[in-house]
Amino acid sequence: MEILPVDSSHQKGNISTREKYDEHAKTPKEGINMGKLVFNVAGDSPIRGYVPKMGGAISQIIVAVDGMTYNSAREMGMLTSLAKAREKGMIWGIKINDMLYSGDVIKIIASLKDEYKLGVMVDTKLHDIPSTMENCISKLVGAGSNIISIHSSSNFRPKKKELLSYLAGVTALTSFTDLEVKWIYDKSRDEIVKDFSDIALMNNYGYIIGSVKDLEAIADNPLKKICTGIRPAWYTERHDQVRISSLKDAARVEPDFIVIGRPITKSENIYEAIEKIYSEVK
Repeated sequence: MEILPVDSSHQKGNISTREKYDEHAKTPKEGINMGKLVFNVAGDSPIRGYVPKMGGAISQIIVAVDGMTYNSAREMGMLTSLAKAREKGMIWGIKINDMLYSGDVIKIIASLKDEYKLGVMVDTKLHDIPSTMENCISKLVGAGSNIISIHSSSNFRPKKKELLSYLAGVTALTSFTDLEVKWIYDKSRDEIVKDFSDIALMNNYGYIIGSVKDLEAIADNPLKKICTGIRPAWYTERHDQVRISSLKDAARVEPDFIVIGRPITKSENIYEAIEKIYSEVK
């Protein structure tokens, strides 16, 4: 890897959070470019040496396929429609969670990847002791998962460093109101989102997950951003999500990925719904 000169004047972020995790984060001794992160020669915390997305780049769409089994999604033609949208470059892939419990996990992920050519985000939101998390993540990566969500509050650092690029740190669930965030964490939403995003950055995860307002609060975090809680203008149902935003608002914060589920999966014509959303994002 190329050794880069580091200017510590570029260092940003929540200093108290950085100091809290400096001892835990074992960073290199020299200034090494590790993806989007640059570490300084003193072995301090990561410095934001980030080059933003090039102008004209659009967010990629991840379709959340929740509440159905693999077989039902296959039989109703949903996976075929998603594969067609993927082939046309309108979506990146899908996000799955409870689908994993409907059959053989390895075979399900392999089929989504190999047969339908979809990117696969496994939204397990893991939070456990390190050994258990590492075992689970290793198996999911081995099965072909591209992205795996974990709770940033777990402060998970895998022994296998190659797993880091697959990890997406959850900040605050979009089902939480600001009052619930305050009650659970004894901090404001912005404060806890910044703290959790700093943990993800310290540990060098590949991605950070949050709502539009969450991503606004951590705009200077260089990790790839996955935006959740998004509704197109023509879909008004909130379901169990509280902190929701429009596609227009999501585009404004320029996330790398936008997750949209029921506006697509509950549509009578899945492919047409994707076309409508893609045209809004584009």
